Amino acid sequence: MKPLLADTTLNSGTTTVSTGTNFGDYLYVATTGTATLEVIAGGYATNTTGFLGRNAGSVGTATVSSGTWANGGELSVGENGNGTLTVNGGLVTNSTGVLGGGLGAMISVGTATATVSSGTWANSGDLFVGYSGASALTVNGGSVTNFDAYLGYSFGGVGTATVSSGTWANSGGLYVGFDGTGTLNVTGGSVTNSIGSLGTNAGNVGTATVSSGTWENYGELYVGRSGTGTLTVNGGSVANTTGSLGYNAGSVGTATVSGGTWANSGELSVGLLGTGTLALNGGSVTNSNGFLGYLGVGTATVSSGTWANSGGLYVGFDGTGTLNVTGGSVTNSIGSLGYNAGSVGTATVSSGTWANGGELSVGENGNGTLTVNGGLVTNSTGVLGGGLGAMISVGTATATVSSGTWANSGDLFVGYSGASALTVNGGSVTNFDAYLGYSFGGVGTATVSSGTWANSGGL
Repeated sequence: MKPLLADTTLNSGTTTVSTGTNFGDYLYVATTGTATLEVIAGGYATNTTGFLGRNAGSVGTATVSSGTWANGGELSVGENGNGTLTVNGGLVTNSTGVLGGGLGAMISVGTATATVSSGTWANSGDLFVGYSGASALTVNGGSVTNFDAYLGYSFGGVGTATVSSGTWANSGGLYVGFDGTGTLNVTGGSVTNSIGSLGTNAGNVGTATVSSGTWENYGELYVGRSGTGTLTVNGGSVANTTGSLGYNAGSVGTATVSGGTWANSGELSVGLLGTGTLALNGGSVTNSNGFLGYLGVGTATVSSGTWANSGGLYVGFDGTGTLNVTGGSVTNSIGSLGYNAGSVGTATVSSGTWANGGELSVGENGNGTLTVNGGLVTNSTGVLGGGLGAMISVGTATATVSSGTWANSGDLFVGYSGASALTVNGGSVTNFDAYLGYSFGGVGTATVSSGTWANSGGL
């Protein structure tokens, strides 16, 4: 094929490609006017760099229903004008894909949309949705592939991706809100990537909502890495290795699960160094160890559904953690409120169940508070003020039961190696042996004004 021109500019009408056509180096579909490129059955369009809507005020559209449009380099949609790419069959290829702005460009004044309903859009490099302007990617069939993907890349970039069917496969990371504002909506189909990040850098916002389909992160998922991130799961499935809400200092991460599943194959940290909030009002969350306030501030509220920690649950590890159980179920191996010195851990159970398969330690070395005013708390050994085998605790521990049940299948230590108090003014506490002031440095006080404290062994 011989090139038509060194560069080709289409500024009006519709150009239909039904056979092999080389547009040369740069193909501009609208620099000043309104133009359309169509690739239909038998068509094979080639060029190096492609532009749809290059300059302000221009309108460039490309529709590929069959055949191939092969860009040897970058494909820019809506660099400063209005660009639209529609793939409902066939194949579009390029290196980097850019929606809303161009590489190195300032804030774009145009808009960009790309819709894939069938066929394939294959980016061998990165894909930017909202590089420096407003743009939207819609996948309702077919496939989109790329390396890293960015929704809202730079200042002024606003990127939205909606996947309702088909596949969006990122062989690298998916960054929703990098230095701009990004939104990911998964209502069906499949989204895959290595690491996932919502709100990557300080000052930006990333939001993801999964109502059906699958979002699979082969690596970590950061909700609020250094910025503000929000994850909503009301159906479908989200999977990753380690999960973090509020990863770095100053970040804010929020996750709400009301249906479907959020499966962390590794640990889940709510408030790693920043501020994290987990709300579970349906569906399920799974992980190995769970941390509320690892070094930051973490809060989890469970009103329905299931939070299953296959490892321990640490409420206030080195930071400040709060657990509220108003319904549903929380399970873990050991439980800890206020693990290390200076930490603060608080748990309130008013309905539902908190089932600790092993020991429950309140104020091991930090400050721990357990309040049971309904529902059920279970564990093997219960320890207030210190932990089994620990030296003198430098924190404090209090447990108040006014309704519901705190059932210790083993012994209950009040003041194991630190200062602690048990108050029963309703409900019931059960255990085998009980100790008030167990070891050197242990100071334990128990006050019963109502309800029942039943020791099946000695007191």
